[in-house]
Amino acid sequence: MTDLRRLSELNTLREAGALTSGEFEQEKAKLLSSKKFTRMASLAVALTLILGAVALWLLLPLHSADPSNPTATAGPAATQAADGVWPSSVAQSAQPGEDVLKFATSNEVIGINPAYLETKLGTPREKSNWRIVFDVSGCRISYDLENKEVTSFETDIDQRCHPTIGGVRITPQTTYGQLLHRDSVGGYVASCLTDCGNAADPTIDLSYPGSRATTFISIDYSADFDQVASALERWEQAVRQIQGLGPTDTAADFDTFMCVTDPPSDVLTLLANVKVTSVRVSRRTQAC
Repeated sequence: MTDLRRLSELNTLREAGALTSGEFEQEKAKLLSSKKFTRMASLAVALTLILGAVALWLLLPLHSADPSNPTATAGPAATQAADGVWPSSVAQSAQPGEDVLKFATSNEVIGINPAYLETKLGTPREKSNWRIVFDVSGCRISYDLENKEVTSFETDIDQRCHPTIGGVRITPQTTYGQLLHRDSVGGYVASCLTDCGNAADPTIDLSYPGSRATTFISIDYSADFDQVASALERWEQAVRQIQGLGPTDTAADFDTFMCVTDPPSDVLTLLANVKVTSVRVSRRTQAC
């Protein structure tokens, strides 16, 4: 409107004789030229804004907010295997103390001096000539000592402690069956099926004895008694049947029910769904 008003004023001045026709045309040309420039500048600014928005969109990760793509926003947790086992090759978000926990539960701690552990893990929670205990990133790790060397370590698996053992991230949902599916070299070992005396509750471990390939480091995955009680009972019945023993007969060889391996198929089925509650790593080449 301002431009039209100015053009009308110029025309009035021309008609009143204040401007010649040449002066009128000159002033009109200036006005129109100024208007054209203003429009071009506005178009240039608009085009710049549009191009900037397109560039920003292209730089954003594709599908970053696509709810139909579960891996787009879920982060590293979305790459966890559905069976609860974490392959070590999966890149995960760095967490405080994760590197320390990785060292604390690695094979390389076997055989080192406990004093070196303190330099890496800080002040121990417990300390004696035969054991040293640390709290590391939610895990309480107990190291057995002999001749000033670490001979083994053990840690419980719970909601706060998810160590990587043998290349696998172990969680409270990790089962014996999942571990065997990943690495079938391991096998089940019953510490004692019956007549166990005053020993601790009998267990059935998923055991991976050491070999040259693992520099003779073994891994034993354990579960609480309640989870394996039915499997222990069924396994004992199978051994008694093989030995020709009745339900209350005592075996001639006490070792018949000790360190038993190769469970029957129905016991294997029961054990497949047992969840790991603790892990022990040591230098050992035999099942028991």
